[in-house]
Amino acid sequence: MLPRQVNHNALMVILNYLEQSNKIAVGLKGITRIHSRNENLRKAVVQGLEL
Repeated sequence: MLPRQVNHNALMVILNYLEQSNKIAVGLKGITRIHSRNENLRKAVVQGLEL
């Protein structure tokens, strides 16, 4: 949870880091978390159907 007044530059550095380390994906519809240690979730993503 971030404080109400987050420095825009700091937020951009954080988001860039997370995107470069493949923890999030930034797209037209928003930000999606793609890194998870849950094995069941990884299997579901691998076997899932992309719409």
